[in-house]
Parts: sequence; C-alpha cells; structure tokens
Amino acid sequence: MDMDLRPGWRRLRGAKRPSAPREPALVSPAGVPAPALASIFVGGDPAGVAITPDGSHAYITNQGSDAVSVIDTATAAVSATIAVGSAPVGVAITPDGSHAYVTNARGGTVSVIDTATAAVSATIAVGTGPVGVAITPDGSHAYVTTSEGEPTAGTVSVIDTATDTVSATITLGSPSFGVAITADGIGAYVTNADLGTVSLIDATTNTVSASVTVGIVPVGVAITPDGSAYVANSASDTVSVIDATATVSATITVGSGPAGVAITPDGSQAYVTNSDAGTVSVIPMRPAVTTISPTQGPTTGGTVVTITGASLDEVTTVVNFGPDLATNLFLSAAGTQLRATSPGGAGTVAVTVTTSGGTSNALPFSYLPPAPALTGIAPDQGPKVGRTQVTISGTNLGGATVVSFGHGSATGVLFNPAGTEVLATAPPGLGVTPGGVGRVPVTVTTPGGTSNALDFTYR
Repeated sequence: MDMDLRPGWRRLRGAKRPSAPREPALVSPAGVPAPALASIFVGGDPAGVAITPDGSHAYITNQGSDAVSVIDTATAAVSATIAVGSAPVGVAITPDGSHAYVTNARGGTVSVIDTATAAVSATIAVGTGPVGVAITPDGSHAYVTTSEGEPTAGTVSVIDTATDTVSATITLGSPSFGVAITADGIGAYVTNADLGTVSLIDATTNTVSASVTVGIVPVGVAITPDGSAYVANSASDTVSVIDATATVSATITVGSGPAGVAITPDGSQAYVTNSDAGTVSVIPMRPAVTTISPTQGPTTGGTVVTITGASLDEVTTVVNFGPDLATNLFLSAAGTQLRATSPGGAGTVAVTVTTSGGTSNALPFSYLPPAPALTGIAPDQGPKVGRTQVTISGTNLGGATVVSFGHGSATGVLFNPAGTEVLATAPPGLGVTPGGVGRVPVTVTTPGGTSNALDFTYR
C-alpha cells in the first residue's frame, strides 16, 4: 500500500537496516557561519550563564571580579552588576524568574539574588568549593554541589528556597561538580569527578538511590525529556548515556576534554563543549516512541501505522516490526510523527524506530488473522424450535468463537483444520426474531473479526 504525500510530511526513501551510529558532528569556532550578534563586556573571567524564563535577561557569573552581570537581552547591554561572594561560578534561576542562586566557589556560600531589585537578598553557607547548582521544576529547592575541602568535599546541599536555608546535606564521598534535576522533580543526577561515577539522588528523601560508573572525571550532566542523562567525561573524551534503569546504555566518543553538556528543548540533540579541542560535539538523540496507532493489523501486513514520539527527524530512520522492516515511511515536518506500512507477520511484535542516534524503546503491535468471509450456509432454514445443525462455508473460519443467529448464539460450534467450514446448532427462533419465525443474519466471529452475514430463515 502506498500513500499520498501530504503537506507537512516528507517521504523517507531507501529504508535500509542502519549502519553503526555515526560519530557526533564536531563544530569548531572557525566553522560557525555567522558572526556573533554582539560582544558584551562584563566582569573578570566570566564562567556561568543562566537565562530568565521569559528570556528578558541573562545572568553571568564573573569569577575574577566576584560579581554577577545582568544583561538585558533586548538591548544586549549590562543593566546591572551585583556584588556576590568570592569566585562565583554556577548560576540557576527559579522557574518563576524571581530569584537567581549563585555558587561562590571560594566563599563556600550561595548568593540569592532578587531579580526584581537586582540585589542579594540572602547569603547561604554551604560546603567548601560550591560549583554546580540546579533548581527543582517547582522552584521549591536548589541543589548545590561542592568540589573541595574536607569534610565537605563531595556533598550536596539542599536549599529550601522558601526560607533560603539548608534543609539537607547529602554526602557523596568525592568532589562533585555537575547537577541536573529530572523533569518530574523527584530525582537529581550528580557527577563525582574523582570516583568516575554519577550519584542518583531520590529528591523525595534526599538520599542516594544508586551510583552509576561512567567515564574518567565526569563533570557536566544534563537530562533529556524522556529521562536519560548525558554525562561529559572530561578525561576519557566520552559522553555516557544513563537510561531510566540507572544503566549506561551508550558511550559516545566526542572531542578532547568534554565539560559542559546541554539538551535541546525538543530532546533531539545534545551539545557538548570540548574544552581542550576548542570544539562542540553535536550528538543526535536516541529516538523515543510514545504511542502507535493502530496497535494491531492483519497478518498479511499493509496496515498504515502512525508512530508518535521524539527525535524521529532523520533521513536514516528505519522502522522495525520485530525483525522485519516497515515500508512507505513518511515523516512529519515537526519530526514527532512517522507513518509506516507494516510488513506481514504473526503474533505480537516489538515496534522500534532506529536513527543514527540509536534505537528507541519498543511498543507492541499485534498481528490478527484475516477476517472471516462466508460463502454458504446449509441448510438455510429450519424450525423455530431451533436445534438445526448447519454447515457454514467460507474462508479464514479457523478459531471461530461465536456463530450468531441475529441476537442469538449457536451452540456446538466446531471448525475444520483448514478453516473453510464451521458446524453449529441454531438457537430457538423465539427471542431471535418476532414470533420465532422469519429471516435472521448469520455471522461467524474469529480472532480476526466478524464475517459478512448470510440469511437463515426460521419457519
């Protein structure tokens, strides 16, 4: 079965089994086609940056001048300079945009900036060498990592943003750097540089729920919309992908000295800064499938299935129904839906989408036998008391479960191995047809569906 190409969809040609996933693209400063829109002078040794939710301002931490520069994004000019603690590094802004939390690496504190007044509203003592900071999606807590000093190295300070006090301290045992919060707010991922691990923190209890071994000197971490974590390993030049089961599902080679990692809002790509190489690696994401419709079709194939998910937008996309490839692939312009024609098959199989970013999760598709078709019934009449044994002829009658005479059901249903005949005993006509006499439709139901109808007359 072929399909018309409609507006907003494009056909993917030459569906083949994919080769090994491609290496991430490397983007160097010299390869950027457009110049910077503006160069803005801020403080000394700028480090961290965060954008307000409405996009109106950018907050820049300046390690060398112990200050935060606030940039008005409409004018590309510094609108305020705010003195904070010593050597500010990390910065995160609450979801409502009301406050910015800044880690002061040499001060052992976090400065809380009221964005309405551009002033520090609180200073919170945490562990020595605070670096990373992330805020929960509901804005209720900030998680701050520490990278230096005993006995506080390798701790996470949990700040209650309502009171701006430390409500919990989580010990990790190694200098920690990056921190990211899951979209549902119930988990945090923290990189432990010396141990080569990532700690998974249960944010409901503020305890470590798992430790995952990754590469050498993990630093940056970011979480995809589907809950996978991408970890930049600065000494092994790799990115580890941790799936929802707290298992490293992939290790991706990138440039030299990867440090920062960020995920695009649609979850389609990861950007990794390679500090030693002076490049950025762009990693295509593993596709994610959320729904398929319909979820069943005939064993002969030919069912047009719509697959909805994320990161489906690639010309190398292939769709598998179990071991077999789908055909006639069409991709929506947004890259969130695929249409594919099922191959022939049997039973229930796993449907997956594969791109250069990997293979998606699987959703089930069930193959149903072809629908039954009736060609004859003999005899085609009988007494209203019922008990007439009839032979029904047709195709695909194997597995017959119900033979209906109007609103009544036959008894003693049997079918031959070839699926071409069904034997059944007619029910009484009374209750099936007015007065127990007259013509009623006879149908056969199998796992493949319900057949066409033939007439049987009660007399």
